[in-house]
Amino acid sequence: MRKHVLLLLLLVPFLVLGPSAWGDVTPPPPPAVGPPIPTLAGGALLEASFDVKGSADLYQVDQGMERAERYEAQLRGVDDGQVETLWGLSRDARGHFVERVELFKNTLSSIKVSLADRLRLEKEVAKLDQAPEGAQVLPPPPYSLSFADAQKDRLEEIAKKKESWRTQIALGEQTLEALLDSRRAAEKEVRLLQDGAPGASPWPLNDAVLRRDIYRALRVLERLRLDNLKIEYRALESQEKRLTQTQQQIVAHLSFDEKDRDAQIGKYQGFMDSLRKEAENLLKQRQQNERALASAREQMARASGDRESRGAALRVAQREAELELTRQRLEHGALMKQVVGVMQGVWRNRYALLRGEIPAEALSGHLEVAVDLSQEIGKQVEIQQQEAWRLQKKLSSLQKELDNPDVPKDFRGIMEQTYRTVADLAEGKREFVSFLLENLGVAENAEAELRAALGKVSLAKKINVAWQEQFWSVWQMELWVADERPITVGKTVSAVLLTLGGIFANAYLSRRVAHRLERHFNVLPTSAMAVQRLTFYALMVATVLWALATVGIPLTAFAFLGGALAIGFGLGAQTFFSQIISGFLITIQKPIRIGDRIQIGDAQGKVVLIGSRYTRIRTFDNLDVLVPNEHFLSHPVTNWTLSSTLVRGSLSVKVSCTTPPKAVEEILMDSSARHDKILKKPAPFVRFSDFSEGHLAFDLFFWVDLAAVDPTEVAHDLRFALMKDFALRGIVLAQPRREVRLDWAPPAEGRRLPGDAGDEGGAPSHRN
Repeated sequence: MRKHVLLLLLLVPFLVLGPSAWGDVTPPPPPAVGPPIPTLAGGALLEASFDVKGSADLYQVDQGMERAERYEAQLRGVDDGQVETLWGLSRDARGHFVERVELFKNTLSSIKVSLADRLRLEKEVAKLDQAPEGAQVLPPPPYSLSFADAQKDRLEEIAKKKESWRTQIALGEQTLEALLDSRRAAEKEVRLLQDGAPGASPWPLNDAVLRRDIYRALRVLERLRLDNLKIEYRALESQEKRLTQTQQQIVAHLSFDEKDRDAQIGKYQGFMDSLRKEAENLLKQRQQNERALASAREQMARASGDRESRGAALRVAQREAELELTRQRLEHGALMKQVVGVMQGVWRNRYALLRGEIPAEALSGHLEVAVDLSQEIGKQVEIQQQEAWRLQKKLSSLQKELDNPDVPKDFRGIMEQTYRTVADLAEGKREFVSFLLENLGVAENAEAELRAALGKVSLAKKINVAWQEQFWSVWQMELWVADERPITVGKTVSAVLLTLGGIFANAYLSRRVAHRLERHFNVLPTSAMAVQRLTFYALMVATVLWALATVGIPLTAFAFLGGALAIGFGLGAQTFFSQIISGFLITIQKPIRIGDRIQIGDAQGKVVLIGSRYTRIRTFDNLDVLVPNEHFLSHPVTNWTLSSTLVRGSLSVKVSCTTPPKAVEEILMDSSARHDKILKKPAPFVRFSDFSEGHLAFDLFFWVDLAAVDPTEVAHDLRFALMKDFALRGIVLAQPRREVRLDWAPPAEGRRLPGDAGDEGGAPSHRN
């Protein structure tokens, strides 16, 4: 039997919050022409007696499934683009309704499965009760310790299983009480909404009715599962009683077996890797396993003799393990689907919290859901870990039996197959525990995030509640009336906020327009910038008009301010508009462009931005100089790259007057030819610019592309190359002339030269 599908109840706290807690606010439905709003106001998916009777009526289950399918079809009857217009319901809110209908249908399907399990379990228990009491068939005594340990392991396995079942039953009883409270709360909410104001939106009532019926179905499902657990518990008690009698018989005939002792000491073997692949259709496989187990038990009942009985018992153990494996895979698959469904909501809530979409008043409810989710997953982890430990013990017992060299060959094959099946069970259990632990970490992270958010806003929430009336009185205070409509503080603030938001949005959109023009239509950056400005201002005008219309402020509200504002604005904005017009002229006529190297006054550098009111120039010292746009139209500007980015650089060299001029010219031309940044056209050239008594002067002229390199960098490289070439050719750079004069005249009377201590004669004076 399943190890209790209590994890289904992880969905219960998820149902406590309606769509409004997710940030959706459902307004009253507007007039629409289309399919009517699907409503549950006059009925229910399940009858109230479905839960009161305490038993699952298959007819009511089928009826509830049909109603749920019809309601889901009605919910899906309108496209996403029309659901808000026709029904006054957001697309996300409609998605929440559909998800809950799917949950309801899945719950009804689980009820039908639980009913089938109950019938099967009752038949199995009836067979056990009809079987004669006494110990199971054993081989003749004496018995070794390993054989006794194997029987003891089986007893411990049943004891652990009973303990796990007791825990699940206790938790199930608590869950039933919690579901009852949740159902009653949902029923109360339905009654309150049914007595609400006429003409209100039907969606809150639909949501409450749907949650109420889900709680009804969940409670019936949980009661069925509890009953099945109790039936299984009775079967375990019966098995334990028989195994206890068997164990007593084994203990009474124990015998020392040295060979068995030596075989057990020092041997350790890990679990075998899983060799079987999971079947695609587990339900059909379970039916096959059940038929195979029933056949094996019939053969065991007909067996005669110790050897035949032992072989039949081994085959029954093998079939039981195979059936348990299929059931476990079915259970894990169902539980994982439910956990994934809940965790999708957890992730949605975490991003919603990150984006600030969860209101402060809903944080406490979300925190309670996260805490319940973490606790339920933690409990399920403990249950699954207990089951994993039980399976490990069973594997150890089987390994001890396989290590016995006296096991017949035909029996060994059956035992090995049983061992592989149990190993698959343990591996699947370990993978499922890892899955639960991974999601437990996510749930705990969500809980911590909600606690942090609640700690930040809890004081603000209290203040907001205390001053709510005062806030709304200020928010709705009238400033003036225009066209018989009040202009309130709230409308004014809303218009300002919409305008501010529009500023950022329009700036982004205008930048995107300019970017696409540059990238896809090869528009020059300056032209794209002009389009960007025009787009921004046009969007801003539309944004202001839209903001006023959205909050309900007519344009006539500003009529009495029009004259004064026009005069003041005209005087104050004269310089502002002068700069803006100059900026447009610059972008249209293009005397300068972004990336140009210019000089205006003392500012020299590269143009990095042509703004609405000023142009930014970045100097070679990485300083930004802001020049008003009007300045470019009224002052001379040197643009080095207006018509071309090609500029000429020069380098002066002075060599000794004994150097052959042609050799110097050859070296200069050769060095310029080797530099990869110097253009070939126009070609570099050398001019013999001067000669004198002490030196010969040469000037090297070359052309470079400013977009690729600066002329000073090229001159820097050429100087290093020329120093090397001159050294190889023996050419010496001109040295400055120095004149040295020797003065041998004796010093005057009493005159001392610097450094003389007492000798008045002094020493010769040297001057340079």
